[in-house]
Amino acid sequence: MSYPRWINQEQNLREVAPGLYVGNEFAPGSERVRFGIIVDLCGSSASLPELYPSYASLLRIPLIDGEPIPTEVLEEVYDAVWSGQRRQLPVLIHCVMGLSRSASVAYGMLRTIYGLKHREALLRVVTPEGLADGYPLRETLRSVSRWADARQRDMA
Repeated sequence: MSYPRWINQEQNLREVAPGLYVGNEFAPGSERVRFGIIVDLCGSSASLPELYPSYASLLRIPLIDGEPIPTEVLEEVYDAVWSGQRRQLPVLIHCVMGLSRSASVAYGMLRTIYGLKHREALLRVVTPEGLADGYPLRETLRSVSRWADARQRDMA
C-alpha cells in the first residue's frame, strides 16, 4: 500500500503509516475511522468536545503554530503513538488545518517508530496544498527533525 492514503479530503484526513493518521480539527469526528488514541495539538478538544468519541484516549497538548515543538512534547506523543501501535489502535494526530503541527509531529513518529528516512517521511505527511503554502512550517519541522535525528542516533 502506498502512503499517504486519503480518507477524507475535507478533514485533511490521511493515513501516513499503518494505523497512524494526520488530520485537521474536524478529523476526530470522522465516521470512517474509529480512533483509539487522539493527539490534539491545537486544543480543539476543549472548544469542540462533541467531535471527540468517548471511547478514544485523548492527549491534549495545545501548541502555537510555527513554533518549535518541545522535546518533552515529542516524547509524550511518541509514547502515545508507540502504545497505540503495540495495541493496534488507530492513532490520530491533528491540529487546526492538519498541515503543520500535526504533519511535523507525524513526520517525527515516522522517523523514530517506523525508521523512515527524512525524504520518505516528509512525502507521507506533506500535502500538495501544504507544500505550496510552505507547510509544515520550517521551524516546527526543523525542531522535530533534530529530535528524530538525535533519537535515531541514541537507538543505533
